Parts: sequence; C-alpha cells; structure tokens
Amino acid sequence: MKKAFTLIELLIVMVIVGVLFAIALPKYRNTVERGRALEGIANVRSIGEYLSAQCIVNGNSFPTDSGNRTRLIEQAKKDVVKSKYFTLNLTTSNLAEIIATRQDGWNYSLTGTIEGCVLQSIVCSDDDTGECADLDLLGNPDNGGNLL
Repeated sequence: MKKAFTLIELLIVMVIVGVLFAIALPKYRNTVERGRALEGIANVRSIGEYLSAQCIVNGNSFPTDSGNRTRLIEQAKKDVVKSKYFTLNLTTSNLAEIIATRQDGWNYSLTGTIEGCVLQSIVCSDDDTGECADLDLLGNPDNGGNLL
C-alpha cells in the first residue's frame, strides 16, 4: 500500500484553504484600515488640542491676522505624527475645522470641529455614501455607528 496523498485530497485541501483565505482577507483589510483611521483621529485630536490651547491663551479666540494664523497652523502640524495615509488640511480662514483626508484610494475624511476653544466632535465622512460615523473624542463610534 502507498502512503501518500491523492490528487483529490490535495485539491480538497487547496479549496478549503482558498475559501478560508477569501473569508479572512476582507476582515483583515478592514482591521488594518481601522488602525490607519485611528492614526488620522489621533492627529486630528492632537491638532485640535493644540489649537484649543492656543485659543484659550489668545483670550478665547483665534488670532485675527493671517500671519499669526499661518504660524499657528505650521506649529500645529509640527506636533503631529507624519502620516503617509492622511493629508491634513487647515486653512487660515477657518481654524475651527481640522480635516484629515485619506489617501491611497480610500474615500473618506475625518473632520474635527472646535467650538468655544474646545474640540467638540470628529466626524468621519465617506465620499461615496455620506457619513461613515460620528466619533467620540477617543475615536470610538458614537450612537452605535461603524467607523468603516
């Protein structure tokens, strides 16, 4: 008697492995993307906390002249982790809004809003379907939503 695997047995094993791989790959990609989204949330929070502190130091308002606003933006961007997944957008016209836009083909952005010198909310907006989640300040979905 031969002690070896038959071709049929090997094909069955390959089919089973293929099915398991097909099930696991999308979950793995979503888990990796959630981790990248949390990096973006951390950067939005970091900039929001810095701008909130500067707002309080400046008498509960942002500087009015564009030169000081530009310096404030440059300093805020220095203090965050350099991200290869998100582009951070701050404008001198609206310092109360921090936008981190996802790169690499994922279509969503994270928007932090400062009201009264306090970072109030972070919203994840999906370009294709609208909002993907409202987030608390720790990056957890509010109201039972999903991050991605």
